[in-house]
Amino acid sequence: MLSIVEEPAGRWTARRDGTVVGRAELWVRPDRRRWLEFQDCAPEAYPALAAAVPGPVFVTVDVADERTREALLDGGFIVHRAEDDFVIPTDPARTGLAGVPIPPGIAFVSAADVDVDVLRRLDDALRQDVPGADGWCWTPEEFAAETFCPDFDPATYLVAVTAEGRQVGLVRVWWRQAGPRLGLIAVAGSHRRQGLAKALLAEVFAIAHQRGRTHVTAEADVTNVGSQTLLTSLGGQRVGGTVELVRAAP
Repeated sequence: MLSIVEEPAGRWTARRDGTVVGRAELWVRPDRRRWLEFQDCAPEAYPALAAAVPGPVFVTVDVADERTREALLDGGFIVHRAEDDFVIPTDPARTGLAGVPIPPGIAFVSAADVDVDVLRRLDDALRQDVPGADGWCWTPEEFAAETFCPDFDPATYLVAVTAEGRQVGLVRVWWRQAGPRLGLIAVAGSHRRQGLAKALLAEVFAIAHQRGRTHVTAEADVTNVGSQTLLTSLGGQRVGGTVELVRAAP
């Protein structure tokens, strides 16, 4: 018989005849969506663990993990959205980013050298246009912890600033042991279609290339035509993806 126990609060364990057959942990994002992360689960444990969590809940599953996806769909989840994973070259000769100019009146400044509270509000605003991130609103503490984490590199987290001091765009490449990852490239509506996004990418990709990193990873919503077009125009190749599932409140 399968039993589910919450221990401690926000973490659930599934046991069958005393043997652990799965675990799940709940966390809440700054957009207030509730997410479950599963660990070492047998197929039957997924819906049972999710059912123990009150209210609506989201999960992310690798697109190749059909077994887990089917188990969650059988447990009342539905597909909400999906993302493609990309691998993008850093060599300017391959990306076409060599010599991309910075638009007039714009300077690139490290995130380490700007007003963090202003950057937080810019990040919130830019995320409203990112599929699946609408409603995002950082607390100052959350944003500081996320920004200045171990993967933060001041050279590859750049903010576009106007001559008047307005922050109007950003690019962040997290510097991970497994390889650099493009976390976000976004520009305020007032400064789009001026080549600012490509100029930001040219700066950080050049740094990655100089450091001997041949590729950067990234994700893009399958319906986000702009992001998909940008990444493929840089030579990005799709290498997999994820599926986001949601279960409404029981």
